[in-house]
Amino acid sequence: MCYLIATKIGQRGCIGVEIEGGRRMASLSQYLADSRPDVQVVTVGNKEAYGEYAPYDICPSEIDFIQKVLAM
Repeated sequence: MCYLIATKIGQRGCIGVEIEGGRRMASLSQYLADSRPDVQVVTVGNKEAYGEYAPYDICPSEIDFIQKVLAM
C-alpha cells in the first residue's frame, strides 16, 4: 500500500488516502491532476519520510479523498 496525496501549490499540508498501487491509482492521479492544475498530486510509500507535505489529512475512503481534492 502507498498514499496518494494532494497539496495545493503554495499552501502547507495535504489531503491523502491509502491506496493500492497500479493502474487504478495512476488513473485517479491523472484525473485529479487534470481536473485541478493548481494541485500537486503525488504518490508516496511512507508519509513520514515526506515531512514537506505535513500535516497530513488522511481520508477514510477514495470517494472522500476525491471530493476533498476537487473542492480544494
